[in-house]
Amino acid sequence: MYDTEVRDLTLQDGRVTSVTVVQDGVTRALRAKAVVAAAGGFESNLGWLKEVWGDVADNFLVRGTPYNMGRVLRVLLEKGVKPVGDPTQCHAVACDARAPRFDGGIITRVDAISLGIVVNKHAERFYDEGEDFWPKRYAIWGGSSPGSRSRWPS
Repeated sequence: MYDTEVRDLTLQDGRVTSVTVVQDGVTRALRAKAVVAAAGGFESNLGWLKEVWGDVADNFLVRGTPYNMGRVLRVLLEKGVKPVGDPTQCHAVACDARAPRFDGGIITRVDAISLGIVVNKHAERFYDEGEDFWPKRYAIWGGSSPGSRSRWPS
């Protein structure tokens, strides 16, 4: 269903029994034998990112859509569904600081890091760019290794 927002999920005995949606201003419940909650994360929800990452989230640029707010994920968590994974992990790439806040796309990605340096807003170098080459840098910067979160610039 296009242009349809999931607003709520009804859970009974650990299963989703219905999904409340809004389409063209009309709210209705949909029932199904199975529901796959593949709604993505919350990378566009800057408030939620700030809850997890702190003030550094104010500096984040989101290469993707501004609509991935994590609404379905939040509903599931509020209803007691067990979280999986670590919200401090992410897929992080270097982006041109002049890129738009959202929808920067692949053109804002910088793949020539090993030929230069990465600095924070105070012009302080915070990462050894030569430690590894793409495609592994995003995992390192995204906090996939112990203690790497401290590498984020403030």
